[in-house]
Amino acid sequence: MGHRMPYPDLRTENAIKRLRRLVGALRVESPIEAKLYPALVALAETRRCYVRAQYKLKKFRYDFAIFDVYHRVVALVECDGKAFHETPSQRRRDKQKDKIARDLRLPLFRFVGADIWADPFKCAEQIANRYGW
Repeated sequence: MGHRMPYPDLRTENAIKRLRRLVGALRVESPIEAKLYPALVALAETRRCYVRAQYKLKKFRYDFAIFDVYHRVVALVECDGKAFHETPSQRRRDKQKDKIARDLRLPLFRFVGADIWADPFKCAEQIANRYGW
């Protein structure tokens, strides 16, 4: 319960808290997820889609799922922060998540933290380009 997320600074932490209050059920779990979320929402809204955070699929949770107008998942998104994808067991877990997405024929987009921090909208554009949006 008392676990505190490792935000880079108080300003970022306060911004994430405001974001959580504004969107209510949004459950971003890291600063890079909070940074990417608005870009994904902007992408999805222009295509009449929507985004859900912490989407449970089989035995895993994906950082984001993008749904189409028919409420079908059309893409999964993972934010790969260095601290959470370094160990062999974490890499195995990522491979299992990749396999589930592949087996279900769902595109899985993985973005590293440095790319998200540099330009979250460019990351979202990569998804749009995949679909020719």
